[in-house]
Amino acid sequence: MNKIILLFVCLISFQSINAQKLDECKKAVDFTFKIIENPTKEGMEMLKLFYSKDFAFAGQKGGVARSAFAQVFFKNKILSKAKSQVSLPNTTNELNYTIIYEKLGTKEVSFVFNTENKIKEIKIEGMEVKTVLEKPELIKSTKNFINIPFKRAGNLIIVSVDLNGQKKDFLLDTGAPQVILNSKHFKDNVNSQASGVKGAGGNVSNIGSMKIENINFGGIQMNDTELLTMDLSHLEDNFKMKVHGLIGFSMIKDYDLLFKYEENILTLIQPSYFEIYRKDNLLNNEFKRVSFELTTHIPVVDVVINNTTYALGIDSGAEANLIDVKHFEVLKKHLKKRHADKLSGADKNVQKVEKGEIKRFYIGSKKYKKLNTIFSDISHLNEGYNLNIDGLLGYEILSKQKTLLSYKRRELVFFN
Repeated sequence: MNKIILLFVCLISFQSINAQKLDECKKAVDFTFKIIENPTKEGMEMLKLFYSKDFAFAGQKGGVARSAFAQVFFKNKILSKAKSQVSLPNTTNELNYTIIYEKLGTKEVSFVFNTENKIKEIKIEGMEVKTVLEKPELIKSTKNFINIPFKRAGNLIIVSVDLNGQKKDFLLDTGAPQVILNSKHFKDNVNSQASGVKGAGGNVSNIGSMKIENINFGGIQMNDTELLTMDLSHLEDNFKMKVHGLIGFSMIKDYDLLFKYEENILTLIQPSYFEIYRKDNLLNNEFKRVSFELTTHIPVVDVVINNTTYALGIDSGAEANLIDVKHFEVLKKHLKKRHADKLSGADKNVQKVEKGEIKRFYIGSKKYKKLNTIFSDISHLNEGYNLNIDGLLGYEILSKQKTLLSYKRRELVFFN
């Protein structure tokens, strides 16, 4: 009789623990749907508490998983949802739902939990996120330096690129991790869907890939490779010109980049040749060096504003300086000509932002005044690229003088 009672007590205890685990799991899913229906910055931050560090989605993990999850759940309207099944194994819980999306139709969605009741994986029926994993072989130019003339689209740099033997206009964007083609001009050749890409305006959807025969940028080449594609029509709308793609980090990382906006020239210099180039071409220019950390593909420098240090990334694709909106309340008293504005991103969404001129700030010993700065939420950039930055510096800094960016030596050099 004692054995029966003991067994009965154990069963009740086990069921109670499972019920408690189930309640916690339901709370995580309910909160996820709540934020999907009404996304807020605070809600997005709280959502992270319910997800495990090794969170996986549609066959991917880490930053790619979080990016893809955000694109699918926040870009596709849910018409209805219903719980279809609950699984309670000894080690993990799994909650299954039938969800009807406005665009994707009916999908079975599974939320899988770890032993700490955190969501470790979300699976959607028939969905797999593909990535372009293979790193193409880069053929470097034999020249010690390459002068590349450019034209401007607003404050951004447009360069000529040979793509499959035809000259096309590309945007030089050091903030892009790799070369990206504008899918608008290659619709018949775009094949698979690929992983997400981040931009200053938010997440970017409709990512694909395309096989190319050759791409040649100033003698730097890639042959027979697959490149990411995405819709860049927002750039064409803004600048009233065709933009066939972006030249990103992967194609320029082996060079020193010398920006000469007054001459509309970008010079790519072999790092081992830089001192010779400087003595031959910049001997009479005073210069200041500032070290940076290379985080993923973004150079990050320390910037001091009113005795407070901020970590800002260098991005030639930023027309104005960009600082995370979380710093606005502290910095607004250091702004001139403050006003509300709109920021249009690669996801085609338009955000209301605060804008103004920061009175002064320092990069190393280099002092800057009255620089146009936008305040906007950049949490998507930090999450997607595993960064921890406070904003971005672009045209406003790079154009004030001849500026050299050296990935190999991890330094910026400002020439007066």
